[in-house]
Amino acid sequence: MTAVASRPESDQEQRDPRDPEVRLGQLLDPGSIEPLHRRDGSGMFAVRGRVDGTKVVVYCSDATKMGGALGAGAAGTSWTPSMWRCVSAVR
Repeated sequence: MTAVASRPESDQEQRDPRDPEVRLGQLLDPGSIEPLHRRDGSGMFAVRGRVDGTKVVVYCSDATKMGGALGAGAAGTSWTPSMWRCVSAVR
């Protein structure tokens, strides 16, 4: 006899743990994430938030794209603007 089981709905809806929003959600206090820009597929994501109540600005590479690695071209087109968003948000 063969038994077939489906995954519970919560597992089916679970997001990839490599996703930057998921990773930042694990770092930052619940409900404190404020994106500094829209997700644009560049592989970088910068946000404001809180860690144990302390205001922080953080960025994260997208590990679902090339394992989070940035090529030489991406450094200027995605990493640098994300860093400037972080710096500007602190000022």
